[in-house]
Amino acid sequence: MLGDHVRPDDHIFPSATKSCAILGRCDIGKSVHCLVMKTGFGGDVFVASSLVDMYAKCGEIAIARKVFDEMPHRNVVSWSGMISGYAQLGEDEEALKLFKQSLYEDLDVNDFTFTSVIRVCGNATLLELGKQIHGLCLKMSFDSSSFVGSSLVSLYSKSGVIEGAYRVFEEIPIRNIGLWNAMLFACAQHAHTEKAFDLFKLMGNVGLKPNFITFLCVLYACSHAGLVKEGQYYFELMKEHGIEAGAQHYASMVDLLGRAGKLNDAVSVIESMPIEPTEFVWGALLTGCRIHGNTELAAYAADRVFELGPSGSGMYVLLSNAYAAAGRWEDAARARKMLRDRGMKKETGLSWMEEGNRVHTFTAEDRCHAKMREIYAKLEEFFSAFFPLCQFCLLEIFLLLATSIVDAVSNLWRIMNRMPFFLLFKDTRNVLKKDELGLEIAQIALPAALALTADPIASLIDTAFIGHIGPVELAAVGVSIAVFNQISRIAIFPLVSVTTSFVAEEDTTGTPAIELEENENLVSQLEELLPKVESTYKSSSLSFNKTRTKFEHEKRHIPSACSALIIGSVLGLIQTLFLILAAKPILNYMGVNSDSPMLNPAQRYLTLRSLGAPAVLLSLAMQGIFRGFKDTKTPLYAIIVGDVANIVLDPIFIFVLRLGVSGAAIAHVISQYLISMILMWKLIKQVDLIPPSIKDLRFERFLKNGFMLLLRVIAVTFCVTLAASLAARRGSTSMAAFQICLQIWLATSLLADGLAVAGQAILAGAFAKKDYGKATATASRVLQLSLVLGLVLSVVLALVLQLASRLFTNDINVLQLIGVGIPFVAVTQPINALAFVFDGINYGASDFAYSAFSMVLVAIVSIVILFILSSSYGFIGIWVALSIYMSLRAVAGLLRIGTGTGPWSFLRG
Repeated sequence: MLGDHVRPDDHIFPSATKSCAILGRCDIGKSVHCLVMKTGFGGDVFVASSLVDMYAKCGEIAIARKVFDEMPHRNVVSWSGMISGYAQLGEDEEALKLFKQSLYEDLDVNDFTFTSVIRVCGNATLLELGKQIHGLCLKMSFDSSSFVGSSLVSLYSKSGVIEGAYRVFEEIPIRNIGLWNAMLFACAQHAHTEKAFDLFKLMGNVGLKPNFITFLCVLYACSHAGLVKEGQYYFELMKEHGIEAGAQHYASMVDLLGRAGKLNDAVSVIESMPIEPTEFVWGALLTGCRIHGNTELAAYAADRVFELGPSGSGMYVLLSNAYAAAGRWEDAARARKMLRDRGMKKETGLSWMEEGNRVHTFTAEDRCHAKMREIYAKLEEFFSAFFPLCQFCLLEIFLLLATSIVDAVSNLWRIMNRMPFFLLFKDTRNVLKKDELGLEIAQIALPAALALTADPIASLIDTAFIGHIGPVELAAVGVSIAVFNQISRIAIFPLVSVTTSFVAEEDTTGTPAIELEENENLVSQLEELLPKVESTYKSSSLSFNKTRTKFEHEKRHIPSACSALIIGSVLGLIQTLFLILAAKPILNYMGVNSDSPMLNPAQRYLTLRSLGAPAVLLSLAMQGIFRGFKDTKTPLYAIIVGDVANIVLDPIFIFVLRLGVSGAAIAHVISQYLISMILMWKLIKQVDLIPPSIKDLRFERFLKNGFMLLLRVIAVTFCVTLAASLAARRGSTSMAAFQICLQIWLATSLLADGLAVAGQAILAGAFAKKDYGKATATASRVLQLSLVLGLVLSVVLALVLQLASRLFTNDINVLQLIGVGIPFVAVTQPINALAFVFDGINYGASDFAYSAFSMVLVAIVSIVILFILSSSYGFIGIWVALSIYMSLRAVAGLLRIGTGTGPWSFLRG
């Protein structure tokens, strides 16, 4: 129809939704719903009622209620469909509330409405309420309906009033097959077997043909009465009526033969089945075996049920008892364990009775009733008569006691695992597992680690080239690089970290939560086939279009992305001006005095390199945006291109063009602008960088949290810069050795920062969705991976650094000092890795305030230690102080999660 460009109307849509309900295809139904909204029929009472009915029958009761509540007008079909949906799902209270509301609104209810409400009363055995509704049916002349009659028969039967069921059945003049089946089942339930047989014969006399359910009711009656011959007769009679026996019929026959002690015949019936026996067929045999004490056959049947996988808690208990009776204790415990592992519990024994308008409920060990003494006195009278049947209950109690020790130990370990301090050790066996979380971390962390390591590697190559010019030039460039990097970090870390978290949050929560959009592709295909006709329901069409903004725009609108780019550009220009104007005073502070031979090359290199600051900060802001999208490959590719260009240009400018340290700075600036242009080119394709208005920008949020991280970065920068300054004050040899060790120290530690980036990006999304389970699993996994990575790096660096140090310099004095620093660089790798990852975890939780203030406290302590140890032990003292500094950073991160405070308070729940 759509292919012929025929527009659906209010008659076609209800037919389509009815078909979806019959087939149970809620996914197609949602697509039809989308088309209804698009074509403007969402306000039509007939179409909306059909949608309510479709969602209710498919079990999507929440969506059905949403559609129902949004209907401007409701009819009896919509009310009845909603009430019936609640009744089918066992939500009795909601069904009764809605029925009561319909009566308040003077709704003309029909027999379908009454059928649903009476079914609720039957399921909850609310006999008195059911009688009142029965009276209402009489008053409104619905008592002659077969549908209402079937529900009333079921109500009275379940409530133990079989005479009332007979009376309702006899008073209905025209009876359909459903009413006959309901009466047959009621007779079977109350052991009125002869009456059931009479009803079956009466059906034939009135010309009504029995169906699948009719024979099931008769076989059920035979089973509970122990009438084997009659049961076999009716089972064979099915063939004459052209009804093929199903698994339920075979289960009834097996149950009949098993209860009668004919277990071999029951097995023969199972073996002759033309279909595969279900768990209920084997369960029926298992019940018969238990009654007659055939433990060997019971164990065989239990094995078959176990292979099929029991679906209910009752079957697991039956399995456990059967295995225990056969002496197979391990299998019995296994059945119990599977019951626990699948989150099932044995249903609590419960009974109730109605007295007037009050329902009395009783559970096991209930001693709260006002007449408790009288009740238990009467129970003691009955107990002796039922003592022989208690053997299986005692067996079950024994199994519970046997498994309670295992439960206690496992619960203790589970409680310990939930303690925040044990997060680091949770599921350690899965640390390298390639599951969904592991792959997600790897896909983010590996490219991020390579990208983070690329720039220090390029700096190392710069250092290697410059080191061959001379030790003075090497020391001068080392000081300049330290100054540039530390000043850049003041802006870089707040900018990148805040951008990553905010972009991840906006990208996660910006996804529309409307369930209808899950079928967007199918809706689009249907729209293409629709004729272009203006809808008369303007408001409905407009409302639906608003929910599709994300799909109509190819680019993402991320306010934090626009804000980050503007802030990055401004900070870059400020840094350039600051370094150009204050290069000499800063170098003097770093220990490069006016009479030092390092001053001129250091000032020249720093001034030229500062011209690349805008490109550096802009590209790093874009890296934060891509990290928020969990895309670390794009920045990696851009950085590789830029660093390769830097490596190629270095020898050309330094040695071929004889520009010396100035050539190294120029090569670096060119590479940074190349990186920023590549990233901008890729970003423009994905993000709409022009905000709709200034109000959409997130400057206030950036500045607030950025200021927190600025305090933190200043503290970090001051510690590292102070260490470099103390090394420089001891001369060019000490500074050159310190610079080489520091570059290696930071370059290798930044591998762990890749894990920190992955943790931050995943955690930001998890916290935005309040998915605390994933947040816990992610934090645990990245911390464990960082520890493994740190240990590996320690071993590698300890083995190769002694040989690799000659790549940076040939000066014997510098090499001797590098040998002193190598043990510190190697041993502190696990500590550094944990510290970096704890930072990423706190950023992912947007815990910027704690990160800032804890780092300030760590810095204050570390600065005091630096001055004391450097003055007493020189070069070695500086590295001891830096090791203590990184240890304090790791401890600060551990304390936040370990105590379960701040955003991690859920760990204590």
